[in-house]
Amino acid sequence: MAWLPPQFRWLIALALAQVPASAIAADTAPAGRWVVDWGDIRCTLARTGAPVTFILRTVPGSGIWEIRFDRRELSRLGAGDPRRLTFTLLPGGNVLPDRTYIDARTGIGGTLVIYQLSRSLVDEWLPSAQSLRIARNGRTLAEIALPEAAQAVAAMRRCEDEAMREWGMDPVAFDALRLPPAGNAAAVVNDNDYPAAAVRANQSGTVAVRLMVDSGGRITDCTPVVSSGSEVLDSRTCEIYRQRLRLHPAVGADGSPTGSPVVVILRWVLPGR
Repeated sequence: MAWLPPQFRWLIALALAQVPASAIAADTAPAGRWVVDWGDIRCTLARTGAPVTFILRTVPGSGIWEIRFDRRELSRLGAGDPRRLTFTLLPGGNVLPDRTYIDARTGIGGTLVIYQLSRSLVDEWLPSAQSLRIARNGRTLAEIALPEAAQAVAAMRRCEDEAMREWGMDPVAFDALRLPPAGNAAAVVNDNDYPAAAVRANQSGTVAVRLMVDSGGRITDCTPVVSSGSEVLDSRTCEIYRQRLRLHPAVGADGSPTGSPVVVILRWVLPGR
């Protein structure tokens, strides 16, 4: 586990009630359980006990949600190139977006990541789903039961809201935005930015910072909310973002650009590692 505030401890290994086995179709994976977890600066919802583990996660206050699948588990289904698979939530028939990449940092085989999930997918499609069908070229490889998905997503949302409050953000105001501030914050950082003092001290890590973004996309404030473990790296992160970063501003409920906080993370990896 990474840093764990006291108010999140109740979320660890939260198992929701299971539907009776008789309610699950014969070609659907066993019910297993849902687990909501706080760790590594993220809220994570995992559907365990199935041939393929379904993972939904977000950095609270970022507005960025993603779904992850273990490539080794997909391979055991005969999936081939996982980027050619189709993932459909049933019974609604909502297809997960065709925006994927392979995260090779997650061990042997890596992880298939479906990124930039819409708010409607997280708040409407997933809570109403009963199962997830994985198919290739129209042929079903597996169907994973998603019992009590609405309760699971609600628990995930509580994790997100509590973290945002801990980090000085109003989750109600953030959710009221049509769009949160957006952009590739990491793109303004390069290898030459690594502080020499941190290199000498062999320091690395991931820092989460709360940025205040005005209606023109300028950064007016930067505050570390989860430390990398190095004050030098935390300070350098904010220095770079204040000097160089411009984001697309948030869009308010009225459709106009507006100021808003947003959380971004930056992973510092020692040069040559």
